[in-house]
Formats: sequence, structure tokens, C-alpha cells
Amino acid sequence: DAYGTPIDTWYVWRYDGEKYPANIGKPAHEAITWKLVSPSRVEFKHWSKDNRMTEELVRTVSADGQEMTQTRAYLTGKECVDTQVFKRR
Repeated sequence: DAYGTPIDTWYVWRYDGEKYPANIGKPAHEAITWKLVSPSRVEFKHWSKDNRMTEELVRTVSADGQEMTQTRAYLTGKECVDTQVFKRR
């Protein structure tokens, strides 16, 4: 976090379209829905308590399984998109 304290986030990942808490280790302010598009692509959305979508995310894994890319679009008034690339070690 902003103070240098490690963050642990645990969540339920099911492809049934139901909303699950964004963090099951502590009270969650948002819920997440998951959609498996293909074996290498997952799309998910974050929802506020008043049922507004706040983020849209996509995770894709490369064909060789050595890289995962996550794109996040924040939907909170100002358009902002970030992309993270994770490489297997």
C-alpha cells in the first residue's frame, strides 16, 4: 500500500456471472464478475455496492504460457487505462 505494508487480496473466481466480493479476507467495497472467453482470455468487471460498473479488466496469456497481460479500464468519470505485463520466471 502507500505506506509500504504488503497487501494480500483473496477472491472467488467463478465463471458463472454471479457477483463475488472483491476481497474475501476483509470487508469488500466492490464485487467482481468473471467471464472465461477462451482458455487464454478472461474478462472481468468490478461493481460498486450501488451496482455501477467501476472497472473492466482483461487478462490474456501468451500461446507459450510465458507471459500474461492485464488491461484495466477505470470507469469512474475520467477515462484511464493501464496495462501490466507479467513474465514467467
